[in-house]
Amino acid sequence: MPAFVVFLIACLWGGAAMATEYGIGISTLTVVDPVSGQPVPVTVWYPAAAVTAGDVHRGPYLLRGVENAAPADGSFGLIVLSHGSGGSPIGHHDTAAALTEAGWIVAAPLHVGDNYRDQSSLGTPALFEGRPRTLSAVIDSLVAGRAGLPRVNAGRVGVLGFSMGGYTALVTAGAVADMELIASHCAKHAAEDSTYCGYVPETMPHVVVAANDQRVKAAAVWAPLAAPFSDAALASIDVPVAVWVGSADTVLPSALHGDRVARFVHGAEKIVVADARHFSFLAPLPAEAAARNAELASDAPGFDRVAMHDRLNTEVTAFFARALPE
Repeated sequence: MPAFVVFLIACLWGGAAMATEYGIGISTLTVVDPVSGQPVPVTVWYPAAAVTAGDVHRGPYLLRGVENAAPADGSFGLIVLSHGSGGSPIGHHDTAAALTEAGWIVAAPLHVGDNYRDQSSLGTPALFEGRPRTLSAVIDSLVAGRAGLPRVNAGRVGVLGFSMGGYTALVTAGAVADMELIASHCAKHAAEDSTYCGYVPETMPHVVVAANDQRVKAAAVWAPLAAPFSDAALASIDVPVAVWVGSADTVLPSALHGDRVARFVHGAEKIVVADARHFSFLAPLPAEAAARNAELASDAPGFDRVAMHDRLNTEVTAFFARALPE
């Protein structure tokens, strides 16, 4: 076969295999936290009708996308993203953009009492209860339909969470949490888990959080908090789960948290990111934000966060494509 024919066939095959790349629309909506009754702003990235260039400013961050762009036709899978304690959805804007280009709607609430502006609910039962129920409120809102946004395919709903957001995603996916287990965890592992346990009271109320949302069919978690879960609770999850852990994470050491999730959730995929610290899972910080948040911006010597996120975003997108096929 002539070489140019082989080349042409290869190009055609390659083109056929490539996923459609969508433009990125960015919008904001509001839901109500079912526990506190407070309004929750939700940042939504969604497939846009046209692949257009644009940037949206959020504080020092520059997000790829067009504000309130015309939505693409059709229905799309939904990924609800839960940020870590004291964080923000914008800390994962690069992953949200990558998922959106691949044809997903990504909705990320700013959790009440546990965000960069307000940490008044840290460690309280209301927070552990409210976070997963907020994710369900976001799903309710988007599945019902929102003007200016594409339709949601309710059969393709997943959750993605970082750190405390990992806890949130796992509860929503079916794990029952027990606050008493946090105190017993820290009594046993105070030395190895000193950063987290330094924030934990000596006693915790016996509050059980069961907030499984049956619409959630897959969960991806980065450096998740696992202390509130028994082994049996993790084993009860019956949807596909992928767990990313950093080998240099000292905030939530993987041996006590992410590794447990991967070990006890049946069939869970585990991805170890060599030399990644806890906050390496946040998108690379712009200079202004890095200057104010040295810990969040700090990586191990020689660690390339930009390259790591290129791989991470590809892996997360591939996981949801496998776990939630069209």
